[in-house]
Amino acid sequence: NPQGAPAVHLGIHLVRPPSSNPPAVLQATAHAAEAIGYRSLWVGDPVLDGAGPAGAERSLDALASLAFLAAITQRIRLGTNVLAGAWYPPELLARSLATVDQLSRGRLTVGMSSAASDGPGGAVDGLLGALEAAWGGATPDERAPAAGLLGPRPVQVPRPPILLTGRSEAELDRAGRIGDGWHAAPEAPEDLARRWHRVRRAAAEAGRDPDQLALVVRVRLDGGTGPATIARQVAALAGIGASEVILEVDDDRSLDAALARYAEVAEAVEAVEPQPIG
Repeated sequence: NPQGAPAVHLGIHLVRPPSSNPPAVLQATAHAAEAIGYRSLWVGDPVLDGAGPAGAERSLDALASLAFLAAITQRIRLGTNVLAGAWYPPELLARSLATVDQLSRGRLTVGMSSAASDGPGGAVDGLLGALEAAWGGATPDERAPAAGLLGPRPVQVPRPPILLTGRSEAELDRAGRIGDGWHAAPEAPEDLARRWHRVRRAAAEAGRDPDQLALVVRVRLDGGTGPATIARQVAALAGIGASEVILEVDDDRSLDAALARYAEVAEAVEAVEPQPIG
């Protein structure tokens, strides 16, 4: 069970479904993830994943995929890795996210691009404010009807966790100031630790508790890296403060090969204890 080390959880990125039979791939990946013991399953957003027309054809809609996964899973958390939030009308995005949270019974985590101009929707600050306005207050008693509300409120209170991406100083400050954590790309542990310190400092300066923020880090599983090496990388990330690590296999792997890779890495990680970084 990859949750054996209490300081860090493991998640996996969805195996990219081929156009021939995406429901079967979604179902196989979800069932394998729960059977192996992974904590979370993450899907990409085609707005960001598609590399031209060919890439777009291979990508399913992220939130529709999560709704499907919510129906065929029981305990695993479901997340976006990552959502191009600024491309969506805020009120409709609020309805879609709340719907997934309802269908999953409160298992949604939103990894969201933090770039202020990554789409026509404008700044992420305004987007998160619009989501909160659409969903109402912080507690059930405070959730008075909101003007223009188009759909349900999420199960999670005050909202599903929203983890913001980015490496620039402005993006890191934003993650600490308004996000529920930092959704970090792979990089050297020293750089990751330095940027995570900035996120936490920004949270403290905004009057928030830095210990309430989550650090979620993506790790690519290339073919030449053995499970033991990956396990040591995960332990190092836990030492920095990562609460979760998302493993991503290469897109060119078959479904069976990808799931086997996820299983062997989970077994290796279980045996390695997190080590603090000095």
